[in-house]
Amino acid sequence: MKKVFISMPMRGRDKADIDYSFEKAKKIAASIIDDEVEFVNTIVEEKPPYNNGHEAAWYLGGAIQKLSGCDYVVGFRESYNYPGCDTERHVAINYGIPYIELQKEWIWSKEEKEKERKKWESECCGTAICNPKE
Repeated sequence: MKKVFISMPMRGRDKADIDYSFEKAKKIAASIIDDEVEFVNTIVEEKPPYNNGHEAAWYLGGAIQKLSGCDYVVGFRESYNYPGCDTERHVAINYGIPYIELQKEWIWSKEEKEKERKKWESECCGTAICNPKE
């Protein structure tokens, strides 16, 4: 039995989108790993013992503790946009834990992809990226 940690961004995402992404990632990982798999609960339930604006680092520390006990880490190529996921990716790679890299488009829901597309368009439209002939 292989233990698997799924690195998944949480901040700013709906619970339904997160659940959808976890289920898709689990199916893909189970099909890749040539053994029975146990998916580790990556959510840190405890609350930080302080409130200083750096609580995300405390949660990340708990996630890395869980990651350290796993045989594989599953993440996604675009992790650089999510500091916690990017750190988990670097920890896995630098400490020799096999990292299975998925494409975000494989595990994001259609609705979430559409939200991201609209956000991107609203941030870049009017620039040379959206209007290269101008």
